[in-house]
Amino acid sequence: RSTRKESSAASDVYKRQRDVSHCALATGLGYCWGANEAGQLGLGDRDPRVAPTPLLDAPVELDGVTVGGFHSCFWRASDASVWCSGANDSGQLGLGDMIQRVDVARVEF
Repeated sequence: RSTRKESSAASDVYKRQRDVSHCALATGLGYCWGANEAGQLGLGDRDPRVAPTPLLDAPVELDGVTVGGFHSCFWRASDASVWCSGANDSGQLGLGDMIQRVDVARVEF
């Protein structure tokens, strides 16, 4: 479950309620930081980050972000693409399997 922490025209920041993982959009780019035990930051590993770190495998010009229980998803309206990472033990990433992802992966519709 996510809660909106701060909102402005330039960025949207979300914080997981039970943990300390954060993701934000700034000028269309995705950034994440904090706890990362399931790869939910989408940065290619499970190491925590103490500062906002750009997502390298996600597209630019992102429009939204949501951070859930040990997973994160980003989306872009221009091509209706969705990119997710993190825990996937119940298929919550929407990728057609139950494999955990440490890099953001595109959800196919």
